[in-house]
Amino acid sequence: MLITTIIFALLVAAALAVSPRFGERLYRRMIFAPVKCDAGEVDIAFASGKNTLHAVFHRQPNSRYTVLFSHSNWGNIGEWERLAEQLHSCGVQVFAYDYRGYGASTGVPSVKGLCQDGIAAYDYLVRVEKIPASQIVLFGSSLGTGVTCAIARTRPCAGIILHAAFSSLRNLVLDMMPATRYLPESLFFRPKFDNVDILKELRTPLLLVHGEYDEMADISHAQAIHTASASSHKTLVILPGAAHMQTAVDDNLFETSVTTFLQSLNS
Repeated sequence: MLITTIIFALLVAAALAVSPRFGERLYRRMIFAPVKCDAGEVDIAFASGKNTLHAVFHRQPNSRYTVLFSHSNWGNIGEWERLAEQLHSCGVQVFAYDYRGYGASTGVPSVKGLCQDGIAAYDYLVRVEKIPASQIVLFGSSLGTGVTCAIARTRPCAGIILHAAFSSLRNLVLDMMPATRYLPESLFFRPKFDNVDILKELRTPLLLVHGEYDEMADISHAQAIHTASASSHKTLVILPGAAHMQTAVDDNLFETSVTTFLQSLNS
């Protein structure tokens, strides 16, 4: 009996050790793909806990809105400069920052840490740049949509734009590794990165932009978010022929959709 109890306890301990919630470091390379860069390539530094984050501010004089840009799990703000410029071309300021461990930012990435970094970036805009919450639009791409929704849960904003979004991190993992459905939800990552769960409580204007052929998070993820959102001002735009995190194939539908959404916030 004692041996059976010991074996059971060891199995439970092993399961906890390899679970996403308690063994996140085992999954770090699967979730995060940072690319480092020199601090001289960015122009702003601010604190997030004990870490120093770096950012680039694409300013636009007399712009009504400032977009807080949370990028995907890969690269750094330099790698996503084209996407930031696309947003900038829509007549807004764009504040693009790197999470801990990305670019020139210090620290090691984690799900909880990225959420803290997004909130720190928001607070920097409000406290240092003196930008009113009513003029901040949150933008997230891929993994950054989880960060964006985490910010929206605790901070007010004028609107939310999600590009290549997932309904929840667990659902995304289930798509890639169906066997994980047998793992109790309590053993998944914390915070849960559950965009549906957050947005069903928020009435903030919402724009979803999603590639028709997104091979990572198929259209059903965006559709689930759109259906669940409590906002009466919500739009889902499908980009024809686009794959994961692509913004267009042969036209400017992405920019047009963002511009139209921003203009609608004034009405």
